[in-house]
Amino acid sequence: MSGNTTTLRRRNRRACVGFALLLAGLGSAWADIWFSITGDPGDATVDTVQVAPDSVVVFSNLRVMKIRASRAAPRQGFDGAPYRSYLSAVQIDCDNNEARFRKLELFNGPLWTGPSREVEYADADMPKMGFLDMQPNPAERIVQAACVVGKVQTR
Repeated sequence: MSGNTTTLRRRNRRACVGFALLLAGLGSAWADIWFSITGDPGDATVDTVQVAPDSVVVFSNLRVMKIRASRAAPRQGFDGAPYRSYLSAVQIDCDNNEARFRKLELFNGPLWTGPSREVEYADADMPKMGFLDMQPNPAERIVQAACVVGKVQTR
């Protein structure tokens, strides 16, 4: 019976995350309000990271939210192709203090301009969110802030 319970929990977790992505409005309708964690969204020559605080969806120990970044120089994506900026859906696991990309829209140009491509990841393949070469690295700050949202909502 414990095997069936574990399977049901996994299915419920996947269903919740899928529903969260739907609620977060991913696709062509991105949030208009972005909060800058670091950088300047008007300057293509600096590294910028922003979150859409109104996009946070809470499911138990998980959060799904939109994050976007524009890099000062071209980078290589997880798919091996170059990009300069991206919009993403990030799944945050508060129990393990980590964030992973569920979906990315990668742009050739800075500040979310130019041709783009979309990449979606299965649960087992989600790459860890990190901002390599960015100081200070905002990943931990984003995870902490997202996890506090659930605590405030459940009290």
